[in-house]
Amino acid sequence: MFAAAWQGERPARIKQMTQQNADVSSEASIVSRIWARDVSLWSDDKSVQQSITNRLGWLDSIAWVSSRVEELTAWSQEIRDAGFERIIVLGMGGSSLASEVLASVYGNQNHAPALWILDDTSPNAIEAITNQDLGNTLFIVASKSGGTVETNCFCEFFFAHVKANYPARPAGTHFVAITDSGSRLEQLADERNFNKCFVNPSDIGGRFSVFSYFGMVPAALIRLPLKEFLSSAQAAVEVCKLEDPEKNQGLRLGRFIAQQALAGKDKMVLHSSQGLQSLGVWIEQLIAESTGKLGVGIVPVLQDDGVGMDRCIVANTKSAPDENTPHLQIDVAEPHPLAREFFYWEFATAVAGHLLKVNPFDEPNVSESKGNTNHILVSGYIDVRAADYAVNFTTDVQELKHKLQSFAADAPDTHYLALLIYAAQNTATQAAVSSFVKSVLGGMANVCTTGFGPRYLHSTGQLHKGGKNNGAFILFTFANDKDFDVPGTPYTFGELNHAQSAGDSMSLRQHQRRLLHVHSRLPPQVLFEAIAVS
Repeated sequence: MFAAAWQGERPARIKQMTQQNADVSSEASIVSRIWARDVSLWSDDKSVQQSITNRLGWLDSIAWVSSRVEELTAWSQEIRDAGFERIIVLGMGGSSLASEVLASVYGNQNHAPALWILDDTSPNAIEAITNQDLGNTLFIVASKSGGTVETNCFCEFFFAHVKANYPARPAGTHFVAITDSGSRLEQLADERNFNKCFVNPSDIGGRFSVFSYFGMVPAALIRLPLKEFLSSAQAAVEVCKLEDPEKNQGLRLGRFIAQQALAGKDKMVLHSSQGLQSLGVWIEQLIAESTGKLGVGIVPVLQDDGVGMDRCIVANTKSAPDENTPHLQIDVAEPHPLAREFFYWEFATAVAGHLLKVNPFDEPNVSESKGNTNHILVSGYIDVRAADYAVNFTTDVQELKHKLQSFAADAPDTHYLALLIYAAQNTATQAAVSSFVKSVLGGMANVCTTGFGPRYLHSTGQLHKGGKNNGAFILFTFANDKDFDVPGTPYTFGELNHAQSAGDSMSLRQHQRRLLHVHSRLPPQVLFEAIAVS
């Protein structure tokens, strides 16, 4: 499945063969220990080991969810028979990203309902949905803990909106919950007579949850052939049980990315085939949030030429990567390659965590920004004037461009530039950002990544604060022309969005990260296009 091509430094052959012989025994041990759920692979601390024990359900989740295919298929038919034409997943991070990938790869087949993801608290994103006819829309409220602030706000807002504007059905029939047993969301689903509440196994962590209700409920609704898809995934499980490091694809992938990171090539550039490009956002979260801690980590890069001493490449396309950059080629010419890749990457992440000496199943720094955000919301004080640079008119753009280029130029070549953008992630804004990156930051040696807030807080945010201090961050926030109250709270979505950006800014500065905060009264598309052409 994987054909590894190593370029660059080559140790003496005798030393290489000796190391390979030693590695075979060690790597075979990793495989057997993972399947034996030996938590000492990732930590010697007893309390940490206990928490890891409660995060290893992904190892047999494919078999678990396979036994529920008939239930899911029958229920999804009931939803279609009821006339629901659109599905909107309300969730953050691992609770929604797998759904986004599945919808991108398999959506719009067999007259399936359209599936959207909402993980954006900006007022423009809320408005884009409220402008739609939601009379035949089913909302999936997805939260493992049942306490995710963004998901709860989405649920409260759209439940009230549907109840007030679409009385043809009881509001609860428009809603489905996916959560752990005993969560507040499970209770809410019962109190409000939700259409359905799917209770997920509690030992499956969010970013490892694609082969559980979190991934397979949306998959059933878009008419994905679940039996065939899960059969392909199960085949990947069997491959990842092989102790031969040349045949175990998850092991080879995990070893490759970890060894490259340890050698200073910690920017993992993903080259994806046309049909699987959306997989990158899921891999980005899985790898960044799992490995970015204790001052180490792997930086996933979705768009880059791959040229640089700090890069390695993982490709599932036939195009030849740069000869001077270490790379691993993935052959995905088979039915349902996405199912196999999902599991290979999960297994590889467990392997990489062991080799990097980090616990890949926790996210210790994510809570920092959450805590700062909550403090700001409680105090009711959000000062956008604290930004390093304010843009009020298009005449300010030329000066801003110079500041941005100067800030980027000051970062060492081995640093990555991260654009953190608090604006609706729509096609127009993404295109404007892409042009901005090429015109303003193009030609630099640095890798450049882009994250839209608050999505990135549940993804690369862990790496930004917990990983190696080799990032330079440019934070963009925008004034809101329109806003919406969050029912049951004293704040609006716009205030929540600003509090999230301010909370993360505080956290980045506390970790002494390089940060430039730009606040604009110009709309996002206008700002980025103006900078690009200035």
